[in-house]
Amino acid sequence: MSIHIIKLVSGEELIAKVLDEGETDMVISDVIIMVPVQLDEEGTTSIVFLPWMVHADIEDGVCIKKTHILCSPLPKKEVADKYKQAISNIIQPDTNLQF
Repeated sequence: MSIHIIKLVSGEELIAKVLDEGETDMVISDVIIMVPVQLDEEGTTSIVFLPWMVHADIEDGVCIKKTHILCSPLPKKEVADKYKQAISNIIQPDTNLQF
């Protein structure tokens, strides 16, 4: 099992655990949609994690056809860490804190 960013042909960018991958489909779990947001008028942007398919029972995973996936790269470490924090019930400290 590994964490991947999944870019769908619809334009959605998901981050999820890949449980299984076959020739024609991918089974993912703990799916979060990544939404870019503009923070200020200068154009500074950030990414917000939001639940995906909130009204569906997909706790055991959901199957996505590969024809709906543009690419599925591994995330940068900081993004993977934030994802793990988002799906965890344990609050993890920020490793970039300076004293």
